Amino acid sequence: IGQITVVDPSQDNPSKVLKSLTAKGAEVVIECVGVAGTLQKAMDLAAKNGVVVVMGVCMAPDTITPLTAIVEELDVKFGFGYT
Repeated sequence: IGQITVVDPSQDNPSKVLKSLTAKGAEVVIECVGVAGTLQKAMDLAAKNGVVVVMGVCMAPDTITPLTAIVEELDVKFGFGYT
């Protein structure tokens, strides 16, 4: 399957952890926090042609930079984990 690493951003800097593991970024990033700003951070961590899975439910308006997903050709998927 490959390496799976879980990062608690209150304990470690996700960017630094990722850079210590690979130079290209993560093939799959799962955003499960649901706090404004974390979707953009997840997109920033993904490798070119990577997948970002959004499971966190952000209840406030959020802002992303679509150019990040376009240039990196990311596949951004949203899911609802309760069913």
